[in-house]
Amino acid sequence: MTSTQHARFEQRQADLAADRRRRWAWGSGAVAVVAAGVYVVGFSPLLAVQDVDVVGAEPGDTAAIGELAAGAHGRPLARVDVGAIVDGAEARPGVESATVVRDWPRTLRVEVVPRIPALAVNRGKGQVEVYDIDGIRIRSTGSVPKGVPTISADRGAEVSGHGVTAALSMLEALPQDVREQVSAVTVDAADRVSFRIGRTTVVWGDEAQPQLKVQVIDVLLEGRPKVLDVSAPDTPVTR
Repeated sequence: MTSTQHARFEQRQADLAADRRRRWAWGSGAVAVVAAGVYVVGFSPLLAVQDVDVVGAEPGDTAAIGELAAGAHGRPLARVDVGAIVDGAEARPGVESATVVRDWPRTLRVEVVPRIPALAVNRGKGQVEVYDIDGIRIRSTGSVPKGVPTISADRGAEVSGHGVTAALSMLEALPQDVREQVSAVTVDAADRVSFRIGRTTVVWGDEAQPQLKVQVIDVLLEGRPKVLDVSAPDTPVTR
């Protein structure tokens, strides 16, 4: 090997060594950056939960869900057990579904879809039970929510669970625009349902043939009868 070749060989070795040092430095730097990022996101108080927002829920549920999520305060946002918060929120009778969103850098947001009141049962002594269309008892309260029909039983009897189910079945069969006009729902001992739309008393009867009953109501209600009996929808009666 000539002196020139030897010099070139040594230069290549030096270049390779320098390249290895640069790659090591870059690798070490990248690891350090990743480690710092993991620390900041997962352990540092810089991204810890400071605020909890509950949106979409009724006031009582808002307070309860806020208390449920309060345990996340001070915990790094990335490490919050959002599944536990969702499970706790959805265990509330008034909550149909819930989603937890990490709103960086320091806010935890619980988005709630509430159950919609469909029927109220006045149990007396200032106690009103409120149900959604699926028959879930949302809450007990002291007054009937605005726009929600109230069910009562014939002759002052107690409204049974079967009576509530029959009334909800009737409401579910009605189109939304008609359902919103329903008031003063009554159920008899045989769970036959009647209700009022404006000044008309509609005798719905049992749960049979709901679609035909809706069609008959749609046609005959235009005449504004005092009573519209669709309990036998093939032979409806008005008077």
